[in-house]
Amino acid sequence: IETMLGDVAVAVHPTDQRYKHLVGKEIAHPFIAERKMKVITDDVLVDPKFGTGAVKITPAHDPNDFECGHRHKLPFINILDDEGNMNANAGKYAGMKRFHVRAQIIEDLKALGLYEGKETNKMVLGFCSRSGDVVEPVIRPQWWVDCTDMAKRSVEAVEKGDLAILPASHIHTWNHFLKNIQPWCISRQLWWGHRIPAYFITIKDYVPTADEQKEAEENGYIVGSDSDANFWVAARNMEEAEAKARQRFGSVDPSRIALRQDDDVLDTWFSSGLFPFSTMGWPEATQDLKEFFPGHLLETGSDILFFWVARMVMMSLELMDCLPFKTVYLHAMVRDKLGRKMSKSRGNVVDPIHVMEGVSLQVLLDKIKNGNLAPAEHKSAMIAQRKDFPQGIPECGADALRYGLMTYMSQGKSINLDIGVVVNCRHFCNKLWQATKFASMAFDKEGQTIPAHTAAQVIDQKQQQEEMKNLGPADRWILAKLHKAVGDVTEGFAKFELSVVANACRQFWLYEFCDNYLEMIKPIIYGEAGPAKDAVQRTLYLCIDTGLKMLHPIMPFVTEELYQRMPGRDHSPGSCDSIMLSAFPKSAATRRWLAPQVEASMDKALEVVSAARSLRSRVGLNKEKVPLFLKADDAKAGDEMRGFAGVIATLSNSSEVNVLKPGDAAPSKALTQLVGAFTVALPLVGFVKLDKLATSFEKKADASKEAAEELQQRIASEVYQKKTPAKIKDSHKADLLKLRTEQKTNEDAVSLFLSMMTEKERTDLHESKVKTIKNTIEKLEKELKELQDQIPAEDDKTYKKVMHKLTPKIKKKGHLLVGARKKFKAIAGADAKEAEAEDALPEDSCWAPLVPPGHTPYSWLGEDDDDDDDDAPPEGKKKQQKQKKQQKQQKQQPSEARSKGAAKPQKAKKKSKAPKKPAVPQTPAFARIDLRVGHVVKVFEHPDPEVKSLWCEHIDVGEDKPRQITSGLRNFYKKEEFEGKKIIVVCNLKPSKLKGFESHGMVLCASNEDHTKVELVEPPAGAKPGTRISLENLDVNAFAPDAKVNPKKPVWKTHFQPNLKTNESRIACFDGVTHDAMAML
Repeated sequence: IETMLGDVAVAVHPTDQRYKHLVGKEIAHPFIAERKMKVITDDVLVDPKFGTGAVKITPAHDPNDFECGHRHKLPFINILDDEGNMNANAGKYAGMKRFHVRAQIIEDLKALGLYEGKETNKMVLGFCSRSGDVVEPVIRPQWWVDCTDMAKRSVEAVEKGDLAILPASHIHTWNHFLKNIQPWCISRQLWWGHRIPAYFITIKDYVPTADEQKEAEENGYIVGSDSDANFWVAARNMEEAEAKARQRFGSVDPSRIALRQDDDVLDTWFSSGLFPFSTMGWPEATQDLKEFFPGHLLETGSDILFFWVARMVMMSLELMDCLPFKTVYLHAMVRDKLGRKMSKSRGNVVDPIHVMEGVSLQVLLDKIKNGNLAPAEHKSAMIAQRKDFPQGIPECGADALRYGLMTYMSQGKSINLDIGVVVNCRHFCNKLWQATKFASMAFDKEGQTIPAHTAAQVIDQKQQQEEMKNLGPADRWILAKLHKAVGDVTEGFAKFELSVVANACRQFWLYEFCDNYLEMIKPIIYGEAGPAKDAVQRTLYLCIDTGLKMLHPIMPFVTEELYQRMPGRDHSPGSCDSIMLSAFPKSAATRRWLAPQVEASMDKALEVVSAARSLRSRVGLNKEKVPLFLKADDAKAGDEMRGFAGVIATLSNSSEVNVLKPGDAAPSKALTQLVGAFTVALPLVGFVKLDKLATSFEKKADASKEAAEELQQRIASEVYQKKTPAKIKDSHKADLLKLRTEQKTNEDAVSLFLSMMTEKERTDLHESKVKTIKNTIEKLEKELKELQDQIPAEDDKTYKKVMHKLTPKIKKKGHLLVGARKKFKAIAGADAKEAEAEDALPEDSCWAPLVPPGHTPYSWLGEDDDDDDDDAPPEGKKKQQKQKKQQKQQKQQPSEARSKGAAKPQKAKKKSKAPKKPAVPQTPAFARIDLRVGHVVKVFEHPDPEVKSLWCEHIDVGEDKPRQITSGLRNFYKKEEFEGKKIIVVCNLKPSKLKGFESHGMVLCASNEDHTKVELVEPPAGAKPGTRISLENLDVNAFAPDAKVNPKKPVWKTHFQPNLKTNESRIACFDGVTHDAMAML
């Protein structure tokens, strides 16, 4: 608030009606009586909706007010001296420190009754990077450069094509800067730099003229002060400055004139802008200036396009009247692999020396500790270093780093440098070394004939014929690929597309020369001497020599070393046969190697090789040599491939390649793949073990099927459909399609392998599977029994702890056992003898072996008549209002049941949180309701005539999956075949878990709330052991003849024996039509 002592006006918005009557009037300053402030309008500075809508204007101490002052020609009153204290313009506060004045002004405003209060507002403050003090804006005379004309010439140079900026995307930035350029302040208050060659003139007892005084008042400065431009001269030295001063003030006695040079230095970018010609001896017309200026190419970072490049262009056009260079190539900015700017505090700075020479993690951490980073930032920086470089940075070398950066040049304005990419480039360097070493071993060092012509020489027709003499298809193909690489590299350098250069070199060296050509020629290299071997050696030399020269500009060190190891190099002391002095390959010279027909044929052959490798990989053929058959659609294509049979055999590791004629039959028992106009056949019989292949692919098919079914169930769930984002759904659909495709492919492969086997081999394989799965089942049963034997009695102190530990293991073994049983049924289902073993298998529950004495796992539950696994969630919404009504009915005990001697309700015991063993009946089941059959009840006679109770075995659905079973029940009930039928279900779910059934037309009720004891009633007449009774024909009166059915309040009769441990059992009745015939047990 202390800057109000420099206020000269109050600004309001021109549309603000509140202050319209005050515009143009003057107001008094509260502390400086002689100063009158004018009310002005300004639509740039004032926001009528912010604060009071009125802004005090202090042109000398605020950048925005400074611009406003110029717009309205306001006076500029500075209230601070160089020490930060108030000067004479501050009135009674003169000499006080600015922060002391801030507090004093508030007190004085309060005393005058002018203080209304203060509010917190966000603002931008400048802080000194050295002292940390708040920077107070003040007016100081500065030197400025009007760049308008220079900027215009610079823009025209680019538009006319005289100056090229690459990549061209930066031209927009160039034009934006220069077409909107502002005056350039070149004064800097620094210790180091080029001192500004300006001298201030001081005249003792100088009396200004009337014109000088008027001009000073209009522009807001004092005559003779350092803001008066008339008292400044520019000169190369003091003598020249004194001469200019005497000339300007000729009427003044020279003895009264004194000069001092400005202490400011030139802006760094001003000095840098002089670089292209000042380094050549300018302003003198030196020989260096004549020879080396202007230059041709400037390569620099895109972040200083305006700061440096534009300034060099403007200064050269202004001072030298020509451009400093013809082309500007801007490289991308190197960032870390996440795209963040490298920063010491982030700990993501990568030192190029560390990449080239390698460094350990400890050295990186020590560098942080011993560097100039603030101690408070050490921890975060070290954490980042450990995360990014856990093993340090491996040694990569300068060539790998250079090449790695070149590959990134297609990214645009940033290089997100990943050290892993540089490591891969180091591997590329190793590949170069190994390939050249192999070639050197292949050369006959004594009698090696170096090719007469290189890739830089254009030769005549006769010389071309001599060069191509005895070349095979592989030699002509690799030379054609080398010509293409030379063309791509030349074009890439011409267009400054360095990533194209790097990729072209990598494509040739790795994928064409090393991966293919070297493998093709090995049989010839290792063979006997002859014309073919001589031709291969010449071709090999041309490829190595030309390939190294292409790479040299971006990988100078390794290419120089390998070039010197080539035959024919002169290593005498006086010789300097460097690769740098050799001629660079020319596309015009290598045009003689063009062979489009050979390239097309070889590309087809390589496709055949790829297919053959794929077939061999599928059946596990690694080093074994197997014949390969190739059948063409027409005779011409077959003749074409016969010339490449040797190449195909070598690259596919085949013993031979048989190219069949159109009428010939391919092997019947073989894997085949269609490749263009060819069918590739790989015979299997006699070369691979089909039984192992069939077993392996069957496992893959089963794994894909299981994964697909799990994903399908997940997708089908109601919660998934409602809550899963569409993007994830699409991803899961794609995954499901992929799994189904993999399953189909593997199943087809199994069928193919089985069809190739003899009947005896298929029988042996089947018996082997049965035996394996039996052993698996026996092992799982044994392990499950061992786990169950470890369970102590319920009253044991360790029961809870042991159960907590064993339950997950038992469930896991149980699920594996279930899967093994299903697989056994699938394998042995067609074999009657094996199918009889099903009764010996456990039920689909990890607790199934815990059955009543004297009963098999199936006899005590009844037989499985169906295997319906339809557990997909139902559609539709729950009717909450009806659900609450049904829940209320569940809690009510019908009066008819109470009148028949029912016991009083008992309070449910508090359940333990520890896992419990599922309820196990102490006596065999009297009747069972099969959930998967649903509408059929099986009635059995109880073996003990003294037992006067009915027992409905509950369906063990698992406490951890209530949603699945309830969804399954709802979906099961919706089937048309059960429409209008009553279904009785007994399950081990709590009433709270069985909600929502009534929304599907069912009435649900569960007992065990009060353990009501009801007198036993006899089964229906004619119910014999094993008799099936359909519920739609079941008469409820047969069970309770005296029961009165109320349609609104269904009658439920239940009976529980305390010693049967049935506290978790529930009896539920579902009725989709009426309530007048409730089936009840």
